[in-house]
Amino acid sequence: MNINKQFLPEDLTVATKEFRCAWDLLEKMGQEITQNDYEGAVAAAEGFIRSTQELEAMKERKKRHDHYENLLSELNQKGVSAELIIRRGSEYYGES
Repeated sequence: MNINKQFLPEDLTVATKEFRCAWDLLEKMGQEITQNDYEGAVAAAEGFIRSTQELEAMKERKKRHDHYENLLSELNQKGVSAELIIRRGSEYYGES
């Protein structure tokens, strides 16, 4: 997995920790099941779900960021100023 392409640079440290945590929890689930500790396995599974949800949220944040960057690039190529769009949007929504 190339973690650098999936997440924003500012999310890389947390994403790396969550990724490692998810793998550790998968291993822990297996150990707990082997030892017939089903409550422990459930606890590990819940932690795994939290870690993967956090990874998914960071991945979506990167996806939205990339989408907006591409959109701004396309508009810029067509001669549309991003500042003008932001200013007009602020006027439309009643912001100063």
